[in-house]
Amino acid sequence: MKAMKRQRKLLIFTIVLVDVMLFAICLLSFCYFHHVRRMWAAEPEAGEGGIIAGRPDIGTDDGADTAARSPEETDSDAETPPRDGDGDNDAAGQPPETEPETEPETEPPEPKHKFEELFAPKGDVEVTDTYYKSHDIYMTVTEVTGPVSDYIARYYVLDVYVRYIENIFTTYSTSDVRYPFIDLVTSAGDPIAAVSGDYWRLNADIAVRNGVTLSEKRRTEGDFCVMCRDGTIMMHDRTDLPAFEITDDVYQVWDFGPSLLDGDGKARTSFGSWYNNITGRNPRSSIGYFEPYHYCFIVADGRKTIKYNGRNTYIKGIRFTDLAKIYEDLGCVSAYCFDGGNSAYAYYNGEIIRHQEPSDDMRKIYDIICVGEIR
Repeated sequence: MKAMKRQRKLLIFTIVLVDVMLFAICLLSFCYFHHVRRMWAAEPEAGEGGIIAGRPDIGTDDGADTAARSPEETDSDAETPPRDGDGDNDAAGQPPETEPETEPETEPPEPKHKFEELFAPKGDVEVTDTYYKSHDIYMTVTEVTGPVSDYIARYYVLDVYVRYIENIFTTYSTSDVRYPFIDLVTSAGDPIAAVSGDYWRLNADIAVRNGVTLSEKRRTEGDFCVMCRDGTIMMHDRTDLPAFEITDDVYQVWDFGPSLLDGDGKARTSFGSWYNNITGRNPRSSIGYFEPYHYCFIVADGRKTIKYNGRNTYIKGIRFTDLAKIYEDLGCVSAYCFDGGNSAYAYYNGEIIRHQEPSDDMRKIYDIICVGEIR
């Protein structure tokens, strides 16, 4: 009898244990698929090899900025009042004699952009060796070779108008691994244009890329450049720290320098002891600011021999003072240098237009700034 009771208790215990284990398995499966995998799917994915490709995905295929519209503009399910007589027929239990007319749905017009006349109609793209024109981007590319101060220089001017601030974005390495410039361009999805950045992993104490804060150290020398989501660009020196805050409005922060123009848009003639070793003639990568959504990239060639007036001429690059004067003459209100030397690159329409020699010994860098369409 005792043996039978013991067996019954063991059977009951086994059944309860199996039920508990099944319940636990079901609960863990639910948590895994409903929470863990969903959380993984929500995380941004780095490109292969630790590269973050910064091309945003905020628009539709035709370039319409639906994310920026108000709920009234994007809500296609908004209720419409019934037509006269519809309510009476329904109340009497009688169907209407004819189908009520419905107005065709139309997309609300986009707000007119300040530079609307420069852009192409939706769906149209024009590309040549010297300009690019689409619904969201208008850019001209100019090569200038000739006397600058007391020497010969060559530089490329990329004058850029964009509809959205996201048409300018960065692609960068997320680790200590550097990549050839062209690999970063490819990771960015072959943008229309790109220039080399501030070599952020080594040089930048404060860095924001596409709204993501990468570094927030606070050193005491040098200038940094802030691009905001409203399209404005502001220059700061270290006296602005620690008061400067990285807010949600901050879209990019570059940390190399120097700032090239003063508060009145005039060329600076001195740049502080922090930059004394690099003020001379060097290849340069830089950005100028006219007003929101209108920018200018200048990349100076150098450390190579070129043909000028039929003669072989060795060019070294451009001095800070001369680059500052170029930006002043263009009408920029502020301008800023990225990393230069053999790190300075420029790319347009599938071709690297500034590189060092030999071209097959491409220097590896950490980041680039791109101009591209929103997909």
